[in-house]
Formats: sequence, structure tokens, C-alpha cells
Amino acid sequence: MIGYLVIAAGAGILTGLGIALWSRLQVARTYRRMEEMLEAAADGSFSERDFDESRLSALESRLRQYLDAGAVSRKNRRNGRNRSAR
Repeated sequence: MIGYLVIAAGAGILTGLGIALWSRLQVARTYRRMEEMLEAAADGSFSERDFDESRLSALESRLRQYLDAGAVSRKNRRNGRNRSAR
């Protein structure tokens, strides 16, 4: 009887450790991808990779929209300065 409890407790602990490890790896992968996105945005080479329904994909899309809006704004300011300099 005690042997079964020890086996069940051991299985529960191993399952918990497995879930914790898997979760940690998922978070690390997400952080790594976000870091890549920010580095690409900083050097101007950002582009969306995957078009799926994940939260990371949604973040990529929003970052692309933000960067595009910033590029348009910079272009408009540059054009405005050129017009006023004439």
C-alpha cells in the first residue's frame, strides 16, 4: 500500500517537473523571438514571419503596423521640411 503511494507521489512530482520545464522552454522561446523582433526593428529589417493565430503572431503584426506608421510619419516630416526649405 505504501509502495503505491510512493510511486503515485513520484509520478506526480515527475509530471509537475515536466510541465514546469516545458513551460519554461516556451517562455524562453517567446522571449528569444521577441528579442529578435526588437533587434530587427532597431536595424530596420523587421518583417512578419508566421501568420497564425498565436499571441506572438499578433504581436508581430502590431509591431509591423507601429513601425510602418513611424516610417510614414518620418517621411511626412522630411517632406514637410523640404517644402519649407524651398
